[in-house]
Amino acid sequence: MLFLRKERDRFAWFLSDGGVRSNLDRERFVEIDIDLPPIPVQRKYVDAYNAMLANQRAYERDLEGLKLTCDVYIERLR
Repeated sequence: MLFLRKERDRFAWFLSDGGVRSNLDRERFVEIDIDLPPIPVQRKYVDAYNAMLANQRAYERDLEGLKLTCDVYIERLR
């Protein structure tokens, strides 16, 4: 498992059993502290993510309407 930070990768490697395919036991894994941003910062990111999802859904609805408009126009041309 990569922690996407070199110092975390080194720490996990240090805690592993040192084999060719190093193994990090679950007991050791849960002891590793992972720094999380404060709750207000997390909420800000969640709000931004939800806003992006809402925008994507709106674009998808608009695309369906655009497709319908194009289909009607093509039918009229035929």
